[in-house]
Amino acid sequence: MESVPMRITHQRKVILEELKNLGNHPTVDEVYIAVKKRLPKISMSTVYRGLEVLSKNGYIKKLETIDTQKRFDDNVTSHYHFYCTNCGNIKDAPIKPENLGKLQKEIGEIEKIMEDSGYKVDGYTLEFFGVCKDCDEK
Repeated sequence: MESVPMRITHQRKVILEELKNLGNHPTVDEVYIAVKKRLPKISMSTVYRGLEVLSKNGYIKKLETIDTQKRFDDNVTSHYHFYCTNCGNIKDAPIKPENLGKLQKEIGEIEKIMEDSGYKVDGYTLEFFGVCKDCDEK
């Protein structure tokens, strides 16, 4: 991911704070609603651009989800996500990357095959889909 030159403006600081306060892998719309309470004159495009720049500079992660809206995560450490196909919620999967040793070894071998074939691999994603505990109990 290529970083872009960035200043931490007051607006970006508020966007980052509200993203952290929401803490539920929010959409741009959800971040916008929260930020608008503190900065009533801010536009949706300013929030969107702020999230994109924060993401490109490693302050947050942009999640490309199965639904149509991008979501953002303030946790930039290596972790996995669980997507509920019923309610659409996204949760951090309760799996530490080091607990997937055998799988990660195999993925490393696949990345080597890809690179030996001329592809430059920048990373991969591992995502879990299904029904969350709350939906399952209903």
